[in-house]
Amino acid sequence: MTDDFYCSVFIEFNRQKSELGETIARLVKGRLEILCDIQCPWAEIYFGKNIDSGLGEAGEEDLFLYYRYKLEIEPVASTDKATYVEGISQLLTGLWEQKIPAVAACHFEDDLPDGGGKSWWKSEAQS
Repeated sequence: MTDDFYCSVFIEFNRQKSELGETIARLVKGRLEILCDIQCPWAEIYFGKNIDSGLGEAGEEDLFLYYRYKLEIEPVASTDKATYVEGISQLLTGLWEQKIPAVAACHFEDDLPDGGGKSWWKSEAQS
């Protein structure tokens, strides 16, 4: 796969980082390798505090870019695009079902549910 399949997911989560890691690992059927890395059958996921967290202003169009946490997701070599997109789709849907705001930023957002989470950040921008 190429860099076109790299995906960032921005997550607003107000609890402990370790709890977020456990939640993500469960949703992707993966395992927490170290405090900030998750290995799953279709991808490697790094997560950590978003260095831009808190810099956005209410009403800003792309406020999700300032969410507290950022995931960086890359497919493992054996993963095809359909499997990769399905995995990220399941992750986003699982987070949304738990009322955790999450928005994906990638070249294939239109292939993801809700365009990667557009309704989350559009509703915030209008607040």
